[in-house]
Amino acid sequence: MESEPEPTSFILQTLTDPSLQGVSWTYIIIGGLTILVLLFFSAIFSASENAFFSLTPKDMSDLEEENSRASSMAIRLLEYPDRAMAGRRLLATILLLNNFVNISLVIFSTLYSTNLIETFQWDLTYLQEKLIQVVLITFVLVVFGEVVPKVYATQNNKLIA
Repeated sequence: MESEPEPTSFILQTLTDPSLQGVSWTYIIIGGLTILVLLFFSAIFSASENAFFSLTPKDMSDLEEENSRASSMAIRLLEYPDRAMAGRRLLATILLLNNFVNISLVIFSTLYSTNLIETFQWDLTYLQEKLIQVVLITFVLVVFGEVVPKVYATQNNKLIA
């Protein structure tokens, strides 16, 4: 019975595999970082949406009393030129930016994962590849780009706003 190879030996074997000598590790690292940056922006926009629109009148008065630059900017975003119009504009801006980032994230991560699958020559059918992409991308985006930031922002709405 063969024993499982140690993770470090697997990594070393992968890095020194002659069939992978043409792999652009720079592309792999930059692509992964790009996905993380897009996910970060999605989280920021989701958190700010929840934070701004869960502020109570007491929270608004607390922000007015703070007299900090951040609190005055948050109040200005919610009240300029008038309260009704500012809220709509802010919400529309946040939603548009969040959708732009989410669409960019889905497109880029799909292209990136397809490239990784081809580079490392993983033997997957077209259906398996697309299923993995859809499930993985959706899970990561929903959990780390939407749910976690919104829960955090609801609990810390003044800080986030």
